[in-house]
Amino acid sequence: ILDGEINLLGIAAGLQDRVAQVYQGCMYMDLADPGAPILERLDVGRLPDIWLAYAKGMKVGEHSGKVHSNLRKRFQEGDKDVHSNMKSLANVAEEGRAALLPGGSLAALPSLVRQNWDIRLALFGGPSGIAEENLWLVKCAHSVGFASKLTGSGGAVLCVPDPLRSLSEEEIQDAARTFDSAG
Repeated sequence: ILDGEINLLGIAAGLQDRVAQVYQGCMYMDLADPGAPILERLDVGRLPDIWLAYAKGMKVGEHSGKVHSNLRKRFQEGDKDVHSNMKSLANVAEEGRAALLPGGSLAALPSLVRQNWDIRLALFGGPSGIAEENLWLVKCAHSVGFASKLTGSGGAVLCVPDPLRSLSEEEIQDAARTFDSAG
């Protein structure tokens, strides 16, 4: 899969991407113990409408190892900020899993998406640690009423209506025009 991503598709995806590709669908991943990851398939029928926005002509994200290498080093050295933010990301994932389980509240998803974005900003030292094109993608999504987060190392964002709802045809057309005009 990694070879296909790099050589055929020209993208660089990390371990989480490959888990999703192999298992297909919506996967919960607890990777706290890399030797024994917990992988759980979640019902895709529970997912709300999700938009994926990407920057035309932008080189899709750098290899995750390059982007995250400083984080790995800081984590291994016991950096308290990195450990705290990673714990926060794990909590967001747990809450997202709970929201997607039968009986869970899907209304929590926009807030969780926003929290994921905020934590990522903190991990990379604020907006200066994120490529300008990626910041623009998120800002564009926010401008049309979406909560959004990067899908990986950059080049695309996941968007959900905020608050969570079915969009009217007019809202869909307005969002599509905004994204298209922004490239």
